[in-house]
Amino acid sequence: MNPPSAIRTLVLYADVWGTLSYFDDWKRAFETSTEFSADTANICPPGNTRDIAARIREYELIVLLHSTHVNRQQYLRPLLPAFESRPGRLLAFVDNEVNLPGDYLSDKIAFLKAARADFVATQLPLAAGEYLYADLSQTRVLAVPHALNPERYRPVVPQATRPVDIGVRSYEYFVLMGDIERNQIIDYFAQTPFAPPLRLDINTAGTGRLPPDGWA
Repeated sequence: MNPPSAIRTLVLYADVWGTLSYFDDWKRAFETSTEFSADTANICPPGNTRDIAARIREYELIVLLHSTHVNRQQYLRPLLPAFESRPGRLLAFVDNEVNLPGDYLSDKIAFLKAARADFVATQLPLAAGEYLYADLSQTRVLAVPHALNPERYRPVVPQATRPVDIGVRSYEYFVLMGDIERNQIIDYFAQTPFAPPLRLDINTAGTGRLPPDGWA
């Protein structure tokens, strides 16, 4: 049970992607923290918008998790008027802090500016995050990595009996992103003969994505 001094918090998420493991980890962290008295709400169902907009006025802290920004914030944008008139603080976690085809970081920044976000959580080093979100002059940038839920992500298979030495489930980065190091690392292990040989399970086609328990 949370103490009376715990911050009354509404954690908003979008239940749309079952294969992105990190989407649920911060949700679980808020739910189990004794420093936050947290309720959660899924913003996807169309009928939830009016109810969530009303609830936003009741909390000291509103949290937007990574998943709320998916699909060009289509589920989040109807709630903008409620964010603009809220009495509490707003903390936003931002997913994909890069420009992807049809998913532009500038749109996310513009939304956070309109919503008057008090805090933005970046996965980047703090200096890089402050540079990236410089247009949000009234917003404090926090360097916060993806959560890692120890209840889920813990050793299960003994090291000596694991059937895979190096496993990858990912996508290849687009060349226009300017970041090819991850692709080069994956290609190096996929194409280099090792002695003794490594047992590899590498998939960058997007077909091998897993739900959270599958990742674990």
